[in-house]
Amino acid sequence: FPSHDTLKVQSEIRATNRAARSEELDRLNGLLDEYTNERKIRSYLPEDVELAKKFLKARISTIQASPLMTEDAILALKSNKESQNFEHLNDSIEIRAAFFKKYNDAMAEYNAAIDELKSKKITVPPSLTAGVTICDEATAWLKKHPYETPDTYDSKRNEYDTKYKTLAKGNS
Repeated sequence: FPSHDTLKVQSEIRATNRAARSEELDRLNGLLDEYTNERKIRSYLPEDVELAKKFLKARISTIQASPLMTEDAILALKSNKESQNFEHLNDSIEIRAAFFKKYNDAMAEYNAAIDELKSKKITVPPSLTAGVTICDEATAWLKKHPYETPDTYDSKRNEYDTKYKTLAKGNS
């Protein structure tokens, strides 16, 4: 039979593990609540919100299905690649949404200008189609890269801004 001290240590370990598990579930449920608050997520990209909700629901289910999960296992789970990717998304979601909106709005403006010129049977200048191409590239890149860091998004946005400036200089 285990000694009284051994039983006490085991009990303390179980209590620590329960507390860590409970704390992590509270944290994840809090994040999930944020991604279901329509007012808060209004400006986010729907696919980002869905990715976040899917990740959080899966992680909550994993922890709930493992009542004996240890504090070390929770730490390992929080530090795995999927968690790190989610943290990047969570950190970057507003930046990514603003980046996407900027280029989506610009594409709408270019397309409207092109449509107007075509309706007047005026030749569409190459700069307008080049602008649409830049917007397409930017939005396609964003759709393929939902888990980047804020610095990566800023760097990529600067890259596309430089392309715009180059295009604008060519038209002056």
